[in-house]
Formats: sequence, structure tokens, C-alpha cells
Amino acid sequence: MKPRTKKIIAVFGVTLAAYFGAYFLSVRTSQWEYKGQLIPIPFYRPLDAEFVRAMFTPAHLIDAAYFRPSSWESRTR
Repeated sequence: MKPRTKKIIAVFGVTLAAYFGAYFLSVRTSQWEYKGQLIPIPFYRPLDAEFVRAMFTPAHLIDAAYFRPSSWESRTR
């Protein structure tokens, strides 16, 4: 592999690790009750703005599908 390709892969890996690190450090689960079910909603700290929600939506979908699916499932009360 060429040194340039290795550098691109390394930078991409560090960027991806920083992205998921920022997601896991900022996301908290908030519960919302709807018709007897508790629905988990992601809440981001310190700023829960629309831009932050849009930025972390892909990470949340991957987290809910693969990393911690039981944390994001709705539960009956």
C-alpha cells in the first residue's frame, strides 16, 4: 500500500473515532411516555439543538441497530 493511501485511511479512522467518541460522550436517553409505552429519545448534552441532532442521526441509527439495541427499544410501563 502506498504511504498516501495509508495516511488517508489513518485520517479517516481517526475522524470516525472522534465522531463516534463525541456521540457517545454527549448522548443520553430520555424517556417519553406514549399510550402506556416508554419510548427512548436521544438527548444530547451540552447542546440539544437541531444541528446537533442532524449531525448525530447517522451515529444514533448505527448505535440503535448494532451497538446498543436494547437501550433504544420501547418498553411497556
